[in-house]
Amino acid sequence: MSKYFVSSHRGEIQDLREKLNSSKDDIRTEAVKRIVAAMTEGKDVSMLFIDVLKCMQTNKLELKKLVYLYLMNYSRSQPERAILVVNSFVKDSSDPNPLIRALAIRTMGCIRVQNVFEYFIEPLGKCLKDKDPYVRKTAVLCVLKLYCMEPNNIKEHGFINTLRDMLLDDNQMVVSNVIAVLYEIGNSEGKEWIIEEKMVRPLLSALDGSNEWGQIYIMNAIATYTPKESKEAENICERVINKLTHNNPTVVMAAAKIIIKHLEIISPQIANIYCKRLSAPLVSIILSNSSKHDYEIQYITLRCINLIIQKYPHLFINQLRTFYCSYDEPIYIKIEKLEIMLMLVNESNVMDILIELKEYALSADIEFVRKSIQAFGKCALKLEKVADRCVKQLVELIELGQNYIVQEACIVMKDLFRKYPKKYLPVIAKLCDNLNTLDDPNAKASMIWIIGEYNQLITNSFDLLNEFMNSFADEPLNVQLALLTASVKLFIQQPDSQDLVQKALSEASNSPSFDIRDRAHIYWRILFNHPQQTYDIMLKEHDIITFQTQQLHPQILNSLLSELGELSSVYQKVPASFVVKLKKLGVSAKLDEEEGGSEMSDLLCFDGGSSNLIGTTSKNVLDFDDDSSKKNDSMKDIFSIGKQTLPINRLTALPKTPTDMKVDASLIHEAGSLFLQLEITNNSPLTMTNFQMQFNKNVFGLVPGQLNIDAIPPNKRWGALLPVGLIPPEITTPVSSRLEVAIANSTQQIYFYILEMPISLLMKEQSQLDIANCANLWNSLPNTMSKEYKGSGLQLKLQKLSTFILVASKKVNDKELLMYTIKFLNNIDVMLEITSTSKGYKILAKCIDKQYLSFIFKFLDGLFN
Repeated sequence: MSKYFVSSHRGEIQDLREKLNSSKDDIRTEAVKRIVAAMTEGKDVSMLFIDVLKCMQTNKLELKKLVYLYLMNYSRSQPERAILVVNSFVKDSSDPNPLIRALAIRTMGCIRVQNVFEYFIEPLGKCLKDKDPYVRKTAVLCVLKLYCMEPNNIKEHGFINTLRDMLLDDNQMVVSNVIAVLYEIGNSEGKEWIIEEKMVRPLLSALDGSNEWGQIYIMNAIATYTPKESKEAENICERVINKLTHNNPTVVMAAAKIIIKHLEIISPQIANIYCKRLSAPLVSIILSNSSKHDYEIQYITLRCINLIIQKYPHLFINQLRTFYCSYDEPIYIKIEKLEIMLMLVNESNVMDILIELKEYALSADIEFVRKSIQAFGKCALKLEKVADRCVKQLVELIELGQNYIVQEACIVMKDLFRKYPKKYLPVIAKLCDNLNTLDDPNAKASMIWIIGEYNQLITNSFDLLNEFMNSFADEPLNVQLALLTASVKLFIQQPDSQDLVQKALSEASNSPSFDIRDRAHIYWRILFNHPQQTYDIMLKEHDIITFQTQQLHPQILNSLLSELGELSSVYQKVPASFVVKLKKLGVSAKLDEEEGGSEMSDLLCFDGGSSNLIGTTSKNVLDFDDDSSKKNDSMKDIFSIGKQTLPINRLTALPKTPTDMKVDASLIHEAGSLFLQLEITNNSPLTMTNFQMQFNKNVFGLVPGQLNIDAIPPNKRWGALLPVGLIPPEITTPVSSRLEVAIANSTQQIYFYILEMPISLLMKEQSQLDIANCANLWNSLPNTMSKEYKGSGLQLKLQKLSTFILVASKKVNDKELLMYTIKFLNNIDVMLEITSTSKGYKILAKCIDKQYLSFIFKFLDGLFN
C-alpha cells in the first residue's frame, strides 16, 4: 500500500482524470486508490468528484467500495454535491448483488446530509424488508444513523414500528442489531426500553446464534423484563447460565446481571445452585486479567463484585484469597480488593486477613499503608474478639516511627477509643511521644480529641494543647474546631487552665469561618451562664460508633445491580447523577462579557415570576459531637444543616431578601428530558467558585446534574440548561410540587431556595400501556375525588398530551364516557373517569394516595380556564 502514498508530481491530477475515464476497471481502481491515499493525507482532490462519480457504474466490488469512500467524505464536507450521488445510491440499493445493496444503504447512512434525506427513505424501507439478512441488518443500523439526523422524520415514516416488528426476524444478527438500535434510540430520548413478554422467547432463541456483541445487547434487553412466575424466571436463567463461561467479560457480566435479578423470584433451592455457579466466572475474570496485567477489566469486575457482595455477601465468602493484593498491582486495584476483604471479614477468616494486613502495612506504597492501617481499625470495630490483636499490631507499627504510620494510627485509635472507652489507654503514651511528627490535619484533629478526652490521664495535657494553640490561626478548620472543644473540656476538668480556654475562645471569635466563630460564641455564653450544663454537654458519654463499610441504599443498590457492567456500576452512582446530555441551545455554561445582560436572559424567568427561586442565606448549625474531621466532606446532605430555616411546603417562610448570589430558574421539559433553566448572578465583590447544588429529598426522586461552574467573577452571570435526573424516590417525604434547592459556593454560605414545579412536568410520558390491567387497577385504587366543569373540547386537549393515555371510550345513555390513565414520575398511577354532561364534564379521579388527586384537578382547572 505504500506505493500509493508517494509525493505528487506536476500533472498528477490530469493523469488521474485520464485513468478514471479509462474503460478498464483495473486502471480505474488504481487511480481511485491513489485518490483515496491523497485524501487520507489531507490533500484536496475534490476537483475529481465528477470523474470519480462516473466510476460507480461498475460491477467490481473493490472499485465500488473505494468510490463510496471518496463520495462519503466529500458529500459531507461539500453538501451541495451530495445531490449528485443520490441516483447512484438508489440504483445500487436495488442491485442483484446483496453486498452492493448493503454497501449502498450503509453509505447512505454515513453521508447524513440534510437535503438528500428524503431520497433515502424509500430505498431504506425496501432494504429493511430485503430477503437477504446481511442487507437487513445493515439497513437496521442505517435507521439509527438517519435517526440521529432527522428523528421526527424517521418516526413519521414508521421505521421505529418496523424495527419492533423485526424483533421476530428469523436471523439472529438482524435481531441483535434491532435491539441495539432500539436501545440507543430509547437512551437518546431518555426513555427506558422494556421488552414485552411475547418477545422473551424469540430473543432467547436468537442468543446462541449472535456474535458476542449481539449477545450483550440481547441479554441487556432481556434484563429489562421481569417475569411473573418463578418457572419463567428459572427458564430464563437456564438459557443464559452457559454465557458465564464466555471469553468476553462483558458477556459474562450481562449474564450475571440477569441471574442476579431473578434470584429473588426463583425458588431458594434453585437460587442456591445458581449462586454457586455465579461466583466462579467473576473470580475467573479477575484472575485471568491479573496475569495479563489488564487492570482496567479487573477493576471494573471488582467494582461489580463490590455491589453484588452488598446484597449477597455469601456468594464470595469462599473466594477470599482471590482478593488478596499483589505487590505489583496498581493502587486502585489494591484499595478495591481491600474494601471487598473488609466486607467479607467474619470470625472464621479474620485471622487470615490480619496476617495479610500486616504485610500490606509494611509495603513501600504510602497510600496503601494508610488504607491497611485503617483496615486494622475497621476489623477491630466490626469484631470485638480481635480488637486486642489489632491494637497490638497498631502499637508495633507506631514503634517503627514512620510519620505516615503514626498519623494514620492516631485517626484509627480515636475511633477505637469511642468504640471501647478507656480500654486501650496505654497506647496514648505511644501516640504522645510522636506528636512532633504530625502534619496531617485529620491526624492532628484526632490527637487533639484524644488529649481533650483523656486530659486527666495525661500529665502535661495543658502544655500539649497550648503548643497546638500557638499555631491556631494557621490550622485548618477541623483542627481549630477540635482544639476549641478540647480546651473547653480541659477547663471543665482542670479549672487552672483558664488562660488556655480564654485564648482559644478569643482566637476563635475572630476567625473568618462561620463554623468556628459560632461555636466559640456558644461555648462562651454557656460557660458564663450555665457552667453545670456545659459539664453535662461536654463530658457526656459518646455514642458508641460501629463498623460500617460502604453501603448503598437498597433502592439504589437494586438499580445499580440492574446495570451491572455499565459505567454507573463502576461509579456506583445512578446515571442521572453524572450523565449530562448535551443540548444545542443553552447547555454550555457561559459568562456575561458585557454588563448589559446575557444571551440567556431571554430564556430565563426574572424577578416577579412565580417560577423564580426565592433565596436567603443560612449559617451552619453547631454540632457538639466533635467529629469535625468529617465535616469538610462535600455536601452529603446540606439540608440537614439548614432545616431550621426551611420549613416544608411554606413558600412564605423564606422572605425575598437581597443576597450576594441571585438565582433565577425554572423547570422545563425538552426532548423527553427534564432540565433546569438556571442563571446565577454574582452580586458580591469576590469571585465565586466551588459551586455545589443539592435538591432536598422529594417524593418524585428529582436530582440535579453536575453544576460545572469554574468561577463567576464579580457582577457577572452564568447560565445553562442543567439536566435533572430521577433516582428511586423518597416515599416517606411529603407530596408537594415545591422543590427545595440548596446552593453552596466558596463564600462559605449556603443559599436555600424553593422552586414551584409545573404539574405537567411531574407526569411521565407513556408510550406503552397494558390495557388489560387497567380494569384491575381501577378497582384497586382506594381514594377518589370528583369535580364538575363547564366547557367543551376536553378530549381534543387531552389528545395533545402524551401524559394522558386513553384507556376506553363508550357511550352510555347518550353520554360519552372516557377512561384515562396518568402516571407520575415516581410511578404513582391516577385514573380518570370523564362523563359528558349537558353543560360540560363530570370527572372522577382515583389514586392510591389522595394527595395526588389535588394535583390532577389543579392541572385540569388550568385546561378549563
